[in-house]
Amino acid sequence: MFSRIQSDLTGMSFEYLKCLSPDLPPPQDLACVALAHNELDILPDFLAHYRGLGVRRFLMVDDRSDDGTREFLLEQNGVTLFCPRDGSTYAAHKKQWRCELLDHFANGRWCIAPDIDEHFVYRCSSASALADLVDTLDAEGAEALHCTMVDMYADLPLSEHEYRGGGLLEAFPLFDGPDSYFMLPAASRFRRKYPTPFMMAYGGMRDRLFFGRHGIAGRFPRLLMERFGGLNAPFNPGPARRVLARVTRRAARAHLPRDPFTCTKLALIKWRKGMTFSGGSHAVTGRLKLSERSAVLLHFKFTRGEAGLEYIAKRGQHAGGGRYYRKILENQDILTASPISAHTRRFTGADSLGMLLR
Repeated sequence: MFSRIQSDLTGMSFEYLKCLSPDLPPPQDLACVALAHNELDILPDFLAHYRGLGVRRFLMVDDRSDDGTREFLLEQNGVTLFCPRDGSTYAAHKKQWRCELLDHFANGRWCIAPDIDEHFVYRCSSASALADLVDTLDAEGAEALHCTMVDMYADLPLSEHEYRGGGLLEAFPLFDGPDSYFMLPAASRFRRKYPTPFMMAYGGMRDRLFFGRHGIAGRFPRLLMERFGGLNAPFNPGPARRVLARVTRRAARAHLPRDPFTCTKLALIKWRKGMTFSGGSHAVTGRLKLSERSAVLLHFKFTRGEAGLEYIAKRGQHAGGGRYYRKILENQDILTASPISAHTRRFTGADSLGMLLR
């Protein structure tokens, strides 16, 4: 464990991080907290998207980038940049990095915590600022918003998905529609540590191509999935609905991967000091009331071709030590074909997401 060291710039204590820039966010501003590693290719799009939603303050951690990411961020207005202390690594401490910043700068306030390759979309996001959405959530008494991570792609092999500028949506305008997604409770052992959210979303392009959902066999399991595993499932189910959702998970378990890849994130959340994310922002240790609204994170994971996937797998810092990306690389017949299917839709704005937004 690292000794707790006082930051020279802020007078605040940071155990895992040190501050590289003196531009501190005003306490009242909604902060965007994000971690970056060698993402200079998509960082301008990331900042432009969230600035377009009205975000003015960014708390960002540069994890030892060597592609110009750190230098770029140091030049950006409204960005307060941090880096890991010696001995602190993404694989071991990424959730501590986020939580340390949130505890210091967002306790009791709304914040947004996306990855650099995720663009937050909600109903009327093209016409209203994020602050308006936060006001609506406060009026509901909500403390977090369920977000479904939706992989974006183009009609060309994933191994050739390389971003060369011009806008991420222009380069990768396609996604799997609502019929490719479903919702089930997280595993009980997981929920004991991370009780929010109860219901989590699964499915999408990567699940369809690489992680092996081949349909639910049997009339009873299919009936349960149709009734209790759809995208309209309540985020705050009562006791009876919780029981039915757990029964549905058990009935469907034989037809799902052992460790299904969740698409749920709590990217917009009213932070409480002392809470902890589950690695990424998929779940949280606090018991929070979710809005029955939802948002989407357009996920631009495939932007550097096969070489980018190889780098992620070799670095081993992501979920499962990079095993998801190793599995993708093992399926060369899939990786070298277009991901287009009957589920494919074109993104033309929030309304095109259908039931993925509610």
